[in-house]
Amino acid sequence: LVGGVDENFHPRSAHLRRIRLRDDQYMGEGSGWLFLNARAGTARAELLAVDNHSDGENMAALCQETVVRWRQPGEPVHLLTGYRVEENDRALLRAALPDANIESYTVRCGAYPAAAAFGIATTIEEKSFPTGLIVHGNRNALGHVMLTVLRKLTT
Repeated sequence: LVGGVDENFHPRSAHLRRIRLRDDQYMGEGSGWLFLNARAGTARAELLAVDNHSDGENMAALCQETVVRWRQPGEPVHLLTGYRVEENDRALLRAALPDANIESYTVRCGAYPAAAAFGIATTIEEKSFPTGLIVHGNRNALGHVMLTVLRKLTT
């Protein structure tokens, strides 16, 4: 079981000392958990990689390299953009991977550090979301690109 809990507190200005948000971003809070095990028979997804690119400011190039490495022939690609991924990052991702589906789940849950578990879990659980390669990207507090790579196996 992996995940985390984030609680916001008021006033907003006190919370913003911990995390930086733009005025137009929702301040989210939540608890997100993923159950991981080695039994492939009942798996909904396969965890392929978790990478911290400490020298990687170019998220689009890193995602493009990741897709080339992990994508199977003809497999759909889904990019989930999370916390600290801005619109300019998404524009570069669209240019680098024009056939990928790009979704920012933070519009549904707000921005908080453990939101990645929410985004990944809802994508895996959502029956209307097709199978395929999933690359989740966000940035940590230092601006480093964090990528989690999965393959959704069932709908």
